[in-house]
Amino acid sequence: MRNHIKSILLFGLLFTDLMMNSSLEYDDYSSYPTMFGIQLFVVLCSFVVVFLMLCETYPFRVGLIGALHAEFREVFWLHPSYFFATLFLGLFRIVQFPQLSAGRRHFRQDNGMWDTTTQAGLRYTTISHLHKLLAAFYYFANVRAAVRLVITSLNAIADALCARLLVEPPCHLLGGSHGKVSCALDWSAFVLVTTSEGREVSLSQNDFAPQLGSPRQLHGCRDATVETAWKNRSSAWFWDIKDEWYTCRKQKNLSKLWKHATQLGASRCVPPKVESSRMVKRVATLFIEKTLGNKPFVQLHLRRGDAVHQCDTSVPVVLEYVECSLVVNARTSNVTLLLNTDDTNANGYVTRVMDALRRSTKVHFADVLHLDAALRNASFVVDHNGARQQQSNVVAMLLRSDNLFLFGVETEIMARASLALVRRRNKHCVPCEGY
Repeated sequence: MRNHIKSILLFGLLFTDLMMNSSLEYDDYSSYPTMFGIQLFVVLCSFVVVFLMLCETYPFRVGLIGALHAEFREVFWLHPSYFFATLFLGLFRIVQFPQLSAGRRHFRQDNGMWDTTTQAGLRYTTISHLHKLLAAFYYFANVRAAVRLVITSLNAIADALCARLLVEPPCHLLGGSHGKVSCALDWSAFVLVTTSEGREVSLSQNDFAPQLGSPRQLHGCRDATVETAWKNRSSAWFWDIKDEWYTCRKQKNLSKLWKHATQLGASRCVPPKVESSRMVKRVATLFIEKTLGNKPFVQLHLRRGDAVHQCDTSVPVVLEYVECSLVVNARTSNVTLLLNTDDTNANGYVTRVMDALRRSTKVHFADVLHLDAALRNASFVVDHNGARQQQSNVVAMLLRSDNLFLFGVETEIMARASLALVRRRNKHCVPCEGY
């Protein structure tokens, strides 16, 4: 049962308690103890409903009860306070104001309850007024908590807790098969690029997208453009920058996605506009100007790591692929080639590839550069936020220790290449570009 349904139930219980507070002390109920017991039961049920709503929050699920208590402190305090206040008021009336009739005890309204000239009446009136004042705060706290849980769903709290308590530093989470980053960088250096926008979820035509149909892979799409607004950070990361992304309406299950698959085509969806951060663009531009002298160049991207079994990137195959692609595209003389790969050259793979390219008999290479090493060892001045800083300062740290920033620069450089050659995974593994 979702929180919006629980909130309706809670409002009903609060209204019932309000009606009982407005009638039990002023009407003649011969069965007052029974009505009193019902009111206590209603108060207990209200607490159970609020507790169940809190159980669906992110802090509760991860065991951060202290943080949840701090956010809803008034609810945790007012529920027991109001329960015991109601219990005390009811017991006080039963003990002090029973009516005797024909040898039987009844609990109809006693006019002496409100007689402030008597000690018992003064006490009851005072306790009743305090109880009603507490009830007002009790109703307000519960309604406020219900509205917050239904409307905001604790998004702000969850984000804050994730950032401060649960998320490890970038150097721990952004490692693994896709490279490492320096522990000197914190999360403020990166921009979160999500695959969802509001209530729309994005599907991508890439290796990770669900294969719901062939050849069409677009399901439930509407006419829209996904705009990814990248902030001016030192690093802006996007895994598959050249893949097509589409905004699609949320579907509850795959059967609905499948149902809509035959009704929609690729023309219904618009690829997104993806831009690199300004810092990435600055470094890419300066590298092309200072290191390459603004000459046309070819870039070769070889994906190894977790894709080595999906696409053959052995040295002979790579050499044949590059030679064929350059010959077909009429680029056989004075070619400047930039090689970027996730291979660390621990076994000399990068060196063997570069040597094989330099010895090519079909293509004359003016220069073959390992882009990763060239960027890390580059020496130029970068104008960062209006202050000219030496490359050995901020940019050096990013290029030498932040693989995400390095890959972002390489991707920006690749976008400016006269010819981009790629061998990675199954869909980027053709024997020759240009056929």
